[in-house]
Parts: sequence; structure tokens; C-alpha cells
Amino acid sequence: MWLVSFHGGAKCSTNNVFAYDDGGKELGPALEVDSSSPALQELRGLALVGTSLYVVNGYKGCSQVLVYVPDGVSTYKYDQPYASGTELAAMVHPYDLTFDADGNCYVSNQDTNVVVGLSGPNTPLPPPPSLPKGVLPGTIVASSVGALPHVLPPPPDVPEPQGLGVKCIDKTDKKVDCTTKGARVKHSVRGVQVYDGLLCVADEAAGAVKVYDLGTGKLTTQILGGDLESPVQLLLDGSWLYIGGGGAVTRYDLSQPFPGLKVTPDPYKTGLEEVSGIAFDAGGTFYAAERGAKVVLQFADGASTGTPFIENLCDAPEFILHVPDSTA
Repeated sequence: MWLVSFHGGAKCSTNNVFAYDDGGKELGPALEVDSSSPALQELRGLALVGTSLYVVNGYKGCSQVLVYVPDGVSTYKYDQPYASGTELAAMVHPYDLTFDADGNCYVSNQDTNVVVGLSGPNTPLPPPPSLPKGVLPGTIVASSVGALPHVLPPPPDVPEPQGLGVKCIDKTDKKVDCTTKGARVKHSVRGVQVYDGLLCVADEAAGAVKVYDLGTGKLTTQILGGDLESPVQLLLDGSWLYIGGGGAVTRYDLSQPFPGLKVTPDPYKTGLEEVSGIAFDAGGTFYAAERGAKVVLQFADGASTGTPFIENLCDAPEFILHVPDSTA
């Protein structure tokens, strides 16, 4: 079974996760909604932990990570909140989440431009020793500009490349300094993944994936160049980190020693447009979603060109997740 989250917030909004069978046939909304469950808007990252489904409720007025449990063949019922912006000042407009081997959760947040670490529900991890005093509780990776719009109290700046890049615009969509009155964040942190003590973070504004040591918080290398552009989505398959963004998917083998502070990824898939969600199915076939075309493509038998798998979507797909039969 496949799960797909959607952009939301537009004329044609799909504020739910939809389920599809392994042939791409729509099964309907996956998240049961009733008076006891939170309102859903602009859903983003999806993660399976056992049979529990963690869902990022991304709209800045929601800013939550919610937990759902199976309730039927293709549906999940609301179980509990895991994290909320009402409890965590750093959690504003969350995008993606991932877990390490110890069960710690890492959530990227677009409007504060930080990655928050949690040891449990609304329980922030201590900041790593590489960060200055004054960062918002739970901050594991900080922003190069701390005083972003509506971020209170404003944390200190952490200069690039250690800090994450950020770009802002005004109400006319003109690029402006992020501290300008009326500015809003346009490009900031996106996808996150953990591999063997390393936290990989998509820094869309810097055009790089930054790799941090989880023990010290220090930047160990940046993956950039080649076909990599505007990284938004990260996918881990074994030791291979797949990076989606712009018109291409690239990859880098994290098991090899980093030869320097900057490394170049290998090409994987090109000729795409507005890549969003990327995933493999249980058989190893690769899939990629295109936001503008509102389609999920299948790359059968290692093909370089994808064919429509889920198409004619009403809303732009964001994240895609394959649920193996044993956990569906």
C-alpha cells in the first residue's frame, strides 16, 4: 500500500493522507477524522515506527507531529499528539521527521529554520555542545539567521555553513533580508534523515545537504554540486542517501569516508520537474512525485524515465511512503 500527503492550502486542497494499492488504485483517505481528532492542514512528512504512523501536520497554525494507529486495511485512527508548537517554541511550520536507532525524533521546521530533537513526546533533547547559548529548546541544527519573522525569543545567529541558509521575500515576492519588517521565509530547511550517528539535513536555500555529527553537532561535510539542486526530500536506503529536488534525484553513499568538507553526489534520475516525494517499494522499484504535474512516477526495472503510477491528482503530492504488507 502507498500513502501520499498533499500540499493543501490551495483552491484544490487535500488535507488528508490518501491510500493507494500497490497497483496505484486510490483506496481513499487514510486518516480517520472525527470530533476527537485534530484538524488537519498542509500535511507533510510521514514515518512508520512499527505499525504506528507519524504524520507532520505542517500548517503553521497547527505545527504538530501526530500519531495514528492502524484501523482497517487502509485506514488509521488518531492515537495521540507527539509534538506541538504550543509546547515547543522551535516547532513552527514543520516539514519532515525521522528517528534514530535510540528512538529519538528529529523534526525540521521551515519558519524557525531549525531541526528539533526530541527524546519523547514534547521532550526536547539538549542542544549539542557546538551550538551557542540561547538557542530555542530542542535545537539540534540552528539557523544562520536566528531572528526570523515571528520567532520569539530570537535565538542567536549561527553563521553558515554550520548554520542553515535561509531566504526571505516580501509581500510582492521580492527577495529581502530576513530581518526586514514584513519579510516571510521562502527557502529554508527541508528533509531530514539519520544514518549511523549522522544527521543529514536538506538546506534548500544553500543548495546542499549538510551532514552533522549527532554527538557534537558539528558539520562534517556538505553534499552539493553535480545534478543536485534545491534539495527538499531525503530518502535513506541502506547506506545510500537519495536526494530529491528541482529536476533531479542524486545519491551519496554515506558508508564511505568523507574525503573533504564538500562532496559531490552521484547522478541517479534526471529530467524531472519539481521533485517532491521519493521512495522505494518492497521490491526495490523507485518512485518519485512531481508537484507541478501532480503525478507519482514509477521507474520500473531501473528505467531512467518514469511512467505515471498515480496520476490526475487534484492536489500537489508532497511525501510518498510505501507500507509493506506486514505493517499495513
